[in-house]
Amino acid sequence: MKHIGWLLCAAILIAGCERTDATIRVAMPPLPPYFHEQRQAGLHFDRIQTLLRLQGRDIQPVFVPFSQLSDALNLGTVDVAALVPPDATDIPAVSETRLTYQNVILTRENGPAPNNVESLKALRVIAFQGASQLLGEAFESMAAANPHYRELREQSEQAMLLVLGRVDAVIGDERILRYYADEAARRMGVAPQLVATHAFEPVRYRVGFRDPDLAAAFDRAAYHLDQAPSP
Repeated sequence: MKHIGWLLCAAILIAGCERTDATIRVAMPPLPPYFHEQRQAGLHFDRIQTLLRLQGRDIQPVFVPFSQLSDALNLGTVDVAALVPPDATDIPAVSETRLTYQNVILTRENGPAPNNVESLKALRVIAFQGASQLLGEAFESMAAANPHYRELREQSEQAMLLVLGRVDAVIGDERILRYYADEAARRMGVAPQLVATHAFEPVRYRVGFRDPDLAAAFDRAAYHLDQAPSP
């Protein structure tokens, strides 16, 4: 019965939307396990695709670096940006629906054990690109005072350097970093134990749209789908 209820809810949503043949260009960052470029799938990829299909739309993924998502939307290169900052003011329309990321300090179990941002000052730290502007004043101060702090665009490289023991700590979303760390460990035939320290509040990104009506329909679909019984 639960399965039937979920399908009925989805059918009602689809019937209530105008079906078109339009394909929506969606800018996405190549950040597994949320967005797999090669697999055309992922935790957040699948959710965005489902909610847009409920509007009768197919998606054309356009993979760009995280830092270029908002620019791609504002320049009209794409119709939707999968992740925009929660407080973005330069986006034509944003969803109320949020996609949550949990940044952590990830270290090796047998290495330094920082328990807060302040304790990173003397360590070799690598963070994702733009972290010093996104993770609060304490983190920005630490980054400015730490001569061994740097930022990398490729989070796979961050994770590999941690696995190799060439840095003391990496900063980023826990699922992303562990995904890449597991990949690197398998390639190198090692199995370091990694420890996550939760020193940051979750970041709840919105989805950006050029069309406000599509943004509103996206939110309505998300609400009804989330209320539907699980299959």
